[in-house]
Amino acid sequence: MSKTKENKSQSRKIIKGKDGYNLLTQIINEKPVYKKLKWEYQRKEKNINDFSLENNIDRIGKWKRGCRNPSCARGFQVLNINGKDYEDLTNKPDLISEKIIETAELFEGKILVQGGHYIPELRDLDFIPNQPLEALITALEFVKILNKNTHKADFLLFINDLHMGENEEIAKMNRTNFIANFSIPNDIKRVILSYLKEVEFDIFVTTERKMMLKLNREKKKLLTKGKLIKSEHQNEYLISKPLLGKENIAIINNAKNNPLSGYIKCLGATSRVLKLAIEMGYNNFIQIYPVCAYQGVKLSYEIVKHLYDADINVINFFTTVTCFSDAKKIKYIPPKNHLNQ
Repeated sequence: MSKTKENKSQSRKIIKGKDGYNLLTQIINEKPVYKKLKWEYQRKEKNINDFSLENNIDRIGKWKRGCRNPSCARGFQVLNINGKDYEDLTNKPDLISEKIIETAELFEGKILVQGGHYIPELRDLDFIPNQPLEALITALEFVKILNKNTHKADFLLFINDLHMGENEEIAKMNRTNFIANFSIPNDIKRVILSYLKEVEFDIFVTTERKMMLKLNREKKKLLTKGKLIKSEHQNEYLISKPLLGKENIAIINNAKNNPLSGYIKCLGATSRVLKLAIEMGYNNFIQIYPVCAYQGVKLSYEIVKHLYDADINVINFFTTVTCFSDAKKIKYIPPKNHLNQ
């Protein structure tokens, strides 16, 4: 058997399902909104030499990779299940893990587990910091345990591709090159393959921008249903009722160079990915996020229930420090109260 045929045979054996799409190939297109992983897909090395990302970064000089979230590197390890915080388990990761398994065992139907959320390193697409890898391993541990306990649990890699440049022009250029040259980073692939030796599970991938665009295309329908209202600000749409005591929650913002649009788009993406899970046939979703995502992700659960009348169980475990750096390279400052940060 040739090496090519052998690799394809291995791919079919590892990854089951009817889709069989290459990873992130033509992800800009509307359908499908997620991709089934195929291991034989490789990044086109010859294109890397022509990569313009580094030049784009140098053009703007001061821009540094990151999400600009003021809560980055701040926060406590928190468990939130269907909108409820388990404060007695805060900063007790072993007890949090036990509670997650205990709760998930009561779920009916398939479970989707998301982890390894990361912002691409534009100068080296194969580089993954230790924090996203730690989250990936945490997520796959849950996948392994749940599958061994007779539950069907699969994995979603949710990539943060919103923050790809200081302005949208450069970000669009970077994102186009990122997608064209993308393959699963080797460290992530290595970890996933090690778990596939123990249990079988399906692997999916999508990006924050894909989810944000999906939500944006639904705005007219959501306006008609009274789920959204048009803001006084240009190209901004708000949730039509207060959630978690917050009013005028912006969920879509298409204004150019709005300093707040990054957070709004991220909120939209983390909300829409919950609806994606339902569309994929999962009514139970476990998410592993950095602690700085606490406020937005907790709010996302309430948003998806409001926008889509969604019926989904969501377990959020906020455990790592950041999705774009190594913890040892940044200063970690716990807030006085994670509920009010």
